[in-house]
Amino acid sequence: MTADAVHGKMSQRATTPEEYESDSFVVRDIEGHVIEACVALGATADGRIEKLILRVGELGWRDCYLSVFIAFWHALDDDGLSFVREICRGLPERDLGHELGLTGSQLVHVRCGRESGRVVLEIATTRAVLRLIDVDARDPHADTRVEWGPPRNT
Repeated sequence: MTADAVHGKMSQRATTPEEYESDSFVVRDIEGHVIEACVALGATADGRIEKLILRVGELGWRDCYLSVFIAFWHALDDDGLSFVREICRGLPERDLGHELGLTGSQLVHVRCGRESGRVVLEIATTRAVLRLIDVDARDPHADTRVEWGPPRNT
């Protein structure tokens, strides 16, 4: 399935107050919760991904991705998680939770904004900062690159 098809199907979902679809937001209910899983779907060797799914302690599953100059952050119930898994079936996965040591770390913040015209979704934990970045700020169908580094003062 192409990235456009994945994002198109996901955008058919209704947005609730706990969900974000914008180029500027801060997720307020997340601080201090522990990451139990962090998986990149559609992952490539050069750090590009289609979507990131996280299991956040008692809050449950969240998915996030960039598309058409905005970022998406959704809470997923069991049906939502099954839906995401179904539309991403066959795409390569990377277990970033174990690979980057994120599993067991506490979330510090999740926020989205623009840097040099690009949408950036930043997920900061006590162990690392994970950033999803548009590869090409001019192309609404551009790939998403994932970067990570050590935690910093936020």
